[in-house]
Amino acid sequence: MRAIVIVSFVGVLAASTVANSGPEIVKSGNSKTALTYAGAATTEIPMNWPSALRELMIERRTASIHGDVDSIANSMADEYVQTDISGYRQDKSTWLEEYFKPLAVLIKSGKFKWTQFEQKDLQLQLYGDCAVVTGRLEAKGNGARFGTHHTWVPDATASFSATLSFTHVYIRREGKWLIAALHNAVPASPPSN
Repeated sequence: MRAIVIVSFVGVLAASTVANSGPEIVKSGNSKTALTYAGAATTEIPMNWPSALRELMIERRTASIHGDVDSIANSMADEYVQTDISGYRQDKSTWLEEYFKPLAVLIKSGKFKWTQFEQKDLQLQLYGDCAVVTGRLEAKGNGARFGTHHTWVPDATASFSATLSFTHVYIRREGKWLIAALHNAVPASPPSN
């Protein structure tokens, strides 16, 4: 299957560091490679996926890394719902207020930095104007920790590292893809012998 390699939170990163520049798209044979952040290749998204969906995934990842609240909010359906690893459900406004805006403030102030934000093993199921994307997110960051109420608080000594399995549900409205639902889970450990 042909693939597009992308840098996006919400695409696949191979081991990369994150800086303050946007993605650079470089064509390579029958695939496109998005290089960014010190030239690190990232997320592979198959070429046969809808281009507007691929672009949204790139934009969401870039906005997530840079703490761009407006871009994240504009990429979400009004009825968006997220379920986190503990089963806590948030609608769009609650997720933005409790989770993303506090994190964005820390990112923009230089107190928190993502050092890895890779989506891997992406799979897509298309159902007309609905797309379901599953995969794994490998994320690492420094300078904050989770506080109460599912939010981030500054902590210069803290680091964050996790691998999550995810399901993202996108809908196409008036020709524009939006994320409508997101579910994260901690992958089960492989059985021991």
